[in-house]
Amino acid sequence: MLERFSAWVTRHRWIVLAVLVAATVIFAVALGDIEIRTDFISSMNENLEEVELYNYIGERFGGSDVAVVLVETDNVFRRELIRQLREFSEGVATLPDVRSVNSLTDIIDIRSIEGGIEVGDLIPAGELPDQAELDELRDYVLSKEMYTGLLVSPEAKVTAVLVRLLPEIDRVKVGGRIEDLARETFDDDVQLTFSGLPFHIFYMDQIVLEELFLMTPLVIGVVALVLGLFYRRLAGVLLPLCGVGFALVWTLGIMALAGVAINLMTSALPVVLFAVGTAYAIHVVSRFYHEHRRRDDASEAVQRTLDHVGLPVLLAALTTIIGFASLLTANIDIITEFGFFSALGVFAAMVIACTLIPVLLTIIGRSLKPRLHEDEQRSIPSPSRIADGAALFTVNRPRLISLVALGVALAAAVAVPFVRREVNLLEFFDPDITLRQSERIVEEHFGGSLPAQVYLQGDARDPAVLRRVRRLERFMRAEIGRQTQSLTALLAEVNYNLYGERSIPGSTEQINELYFWLEGDELIDSFVADGVFWESGPAAEAVEGGLPRSELLVFSNVGGSDSDLMVTHTAAIEDYLRDTLPAVTAPLDTTGLDESDAADVLEHRLENAAFDLLCDLTYRGYRRRGLRDDEGEPRPLRFTDDELTR
Repeated sequence: MLERFSAWVTRHRWIVLAVLVAATVIFAVALGDIEIRTDFISSMNENLEEVELYNYIGERFGGSDVAVVLVETDNVFRRELIRQLREFSEGVATLPDVRSVNSLTDIIDIRSIEGGIEVGDLIPAGELPDQAELDELRDYVLSKEMYTGLLVSPEAKVTAVLVRLLPEIDRVKVGGRIEDLARETFDDDVQLTFSGLPFHIFYMDQIVLEELFLMTPLVIGVVALVLGLFYRRLAGVLLPLCGVGFALVWTLGIMALAGVAINLMTSALPVVLFAVGTAYAIHVVSRFYHEHRRRDDASEAVQRTLDHVGLPVLLAALTTIIGFASLLTANIDIITEFGFFSALGVFAAMVIACTLIPVLLTIIGRSLKPRLHEDEQRSIPSPSRIADGAALFTVNRPRLISLVALGVALAAAVAVPFVRREVNLLEFFDPDITLRQSERIVEEHFGGSLPAQVYLQGDARDPAVLRRVRRLERFMRAEIGRQTQSLTALLAEVNYNLYGERSIPGSTEQINELYFWLEGDELIDSFVADGVFWESGPAAEAVEGGLPRSELLVFSNVGGSDSDLMVTHTAAIEDYLRDTLPAVTAPLDTTGLDESDAADVLEHRLENAAFDLLCDLTYRGYRRRGLRDDEGEPRPLRFTDDELTR
């Protein structure tokens, strides 16, 4: 079969060449429409429950992505800076992909006044306080938890602008717009830092572009250098490179025609194909030199070449294709796309090595012949000398090679248990690049830019539900070490300004009174929604239009540079929700209980109160909280029985 194929290729070489060139031109033209998309969130398998829930939360609460812009100066409560902050916040709010903006100039304020409370903007729209008023505002803001650690650092040298984005947007595009607007608005003496998921993706997009334009020519140069050292002939360098170049154009062209964008993983395709795909063309070229040295007819040499190496090339490519194709079983689209198009690229490289390269050798074979007629020793190509030397070394030192191979295998086996899993994309980038530096700055002042979100279902007017949410909020603050944002925090703040207690009232009527003061502010829509319900919840209870105020969201910020801590925090919160926080409560009339049962109820209440108190003490630093144990491993929040019952 291979004999017939090789004869057909050489006999119809011009037709084969025309077809291959035409196909390459078509794919090259299609390359003009290929996109680069580093949005790894949209690259996740949409059928995964976690992805579906993430998207559902974005739809119900107006978006899950938050772009963080930090503004750092000697004092953020300067009149000119406040003016610029307002200008920037108003400008960002007009962008079509932005749902809401929270900053010192665009945030709700709840404060006590004579005879009641006042709910309005921290800095009223259209007003620019004088410096004396701003100095007073500084002291007021730093005295309130709902601002300090969320919008302004404790030293008042850094302020954050939190931009919540609508779901299903081009994160790279909107990230670039926000950054451009910030640099246009703020003075040069202000240090700007951009973080959050949209900016992570924006910077990754830039990195991918830089790597594509840097690594592709670099790998081509390295491969060309190696081929030149081995073959010492121009044809020996150009033919393998040409073959892989054609295969790369085919692969990327098919991606463009299929509407598949280059992502974080497929950006490595040029390097992978030049590293792997050149082997097939090298086999063909090397064998051709060997055959052509023994016969004058280039066509006959090409046929003999394909007869000898066609099957090995086919099998080598097939095993590599199977290896890449195994990635199709992954649940992450960027991995499956990388596996599919890597396999496709290897297949294309194999096809071109068995068609285009032989055709070109048939056409230019005669021009190579004069150098092959020189002295026999000099006519042996360099690869043969190196291969012969490697073969002699292997044959003459079998014990040494076996011992070295065994030692390497044993060392690798010992090291296997120490392989570390890493799914945090930030950890794969150099610590000195802007992406990592920005996240470290946000962690230093505000705990991080990545949101930890907890989705809850229940009547947001029921005191029992809200008190459980409040307990969750306390636990999350103590576990993560940062302030949380939730509906209960807002209601407790209103209750504090009305009645002097930062707590959730015990009746629905009192809670409705707290809601009255918050009605109309869009911030509340970030924490509570009319429940249509996530599909794994009590969907049977849903009514047309949704149950009023029955879906809640609690979220905090976690650092993005320490994967172990992120995993530990997440696992601790999940354990708390599953094992500690009751999913359902029922009213209990204690008037008819005997003394023993009443004591049990009292003990339960005291343990709950002790748990809440310990969480608050831990969060505020009065109880020591070690994030890692003596061996450096992350440690979740734990309270001993003695602490809870003492």
